[in-house]
Order: sequence, then C-alpha cells, then structure tokens
Amino acid sequence: HPSDAQLSPDKSLIAFVMGKSNKADKDSPHEYSIHLLDIATGKISPITGSGTWTNISPCWSPDGATIAFISNRVDKKNMQVYVIPIGGGEAQALTDLRGNLEWIQWSSDGQSISFLYNGNLDQSLEDDPDPIVYDGAPKFNRIWTVDVKTRELLAVTPETYHIHEYVWSPDQNNFVVLASQHPNPMQGWYSAQLYLASSDGTQFDL
Repeated sequence: HPSDAQLSPDKSLIAFVMGKSNKADKDSPHEYSIHLLDIATGKISPITGSGTWTNISPCWSPDGATIAFISNRVDKKNMQVYVIPIGGGEAQALTDLRGNLEWIQWSSDGQSISFLYNGNLDQSLEDDPDPIVYDGAPKFNRIWTVDVKTRELLAVTPETYHIHEYVWSPDQNNFVVLASQHPNPMQGWYSAQLYLASSDGTQFDL
C-alpha cells in the first residue's frame, strides 16, 4: 500500500512510501521502500532498493535534487537519517545514533536536516525495560540538526523538554515548537505550550 506522498519542488515528481500490509514485530519490521512517480509519464521506480528494511519519511531537498529519508537498513533496531540523489547513486547515512529518531525536515538553504531524537551522543541508550516507568527516566524528544556535508550534529532544544511538533521558520534562524516538561511525554501533549527555539541552540523561550 502507498503512503506519505511528497511532491517535488518543481512539481514533476512524487516521492512516496510503498509497504507490505503485514504485521511487524521486533524480528521482522515493516518492509517499506521509497518510490518515485513521474507525473507526466506515470512511470514508477524504486529509489531505495528492495530488502527487509524500513525506509520511510521521504523529504525533498529545496533544490529537488536529493531526498532525505529515515531507514534501518544497517541496524533493524535503530533508524538513521539518509540522503539519496534522485538522479541515481547510493544512499548515504548522515547519522549513527541509538534511540528513537523521526520527523525529518530540510533547512531552506539545503545545508542541514533537522529531526526529533530521544537519545544522546554517548551511544549508551539501551532497550526499553519491561515494564516501562515513564516518569522514572523519561526519554524526551529533542530537535537535532545534522550538517549534510560534514555530518556535524547539534542538539537544538533543552534535554528537559519533550518536543511534540516543530517547524522551521522561513529564514531558518528559528524553530517554532510544541513542547512540554511533563515526565510522561504521552500525557504531556495535553499541557504542551508553544516555544521559539533558535536553530543554533542558544535560545529557547515561550
């Protein structure tokens, strides 16, 4: 089944996710691949290849030459940020992180990609315990950015706030975020507030 259709900046192509309708588990995750649809010809072609991987969240670069996406093609337990040129070539990983990673967006100049991530750079995150005590040691989503050329990572928002949603400002100097400090992120949604976070990580204000 197709999902998550994204129109290219020049409106000539649609990137979308194609997946099998199977129930995933920890040993056999969803098999999702990213395809391109040429609007003029109707031709559909895969760009992430086939395999027992999860490739999701296609996101066009501002110039339309590259697609960023999230995949677990190296480690099924952990998703990473990848980029791939639409003209052909191999996908390149921009991150090597442990933990939950989601919601990628390009900066308007195409030089960095933002994402939500609940871990840290010491790679010490372990599998969630059973049962999970949410208010014991909560894992908060923070906004991070990665430089597309250098792969340099930057934590933008404080570790004491859970980011539920976010969007770049048009001038790419800030993020508008919906965040909370509730120890249970699921319940924190109901008390979340709007904040302004500078994209260099120096300010975070109501």
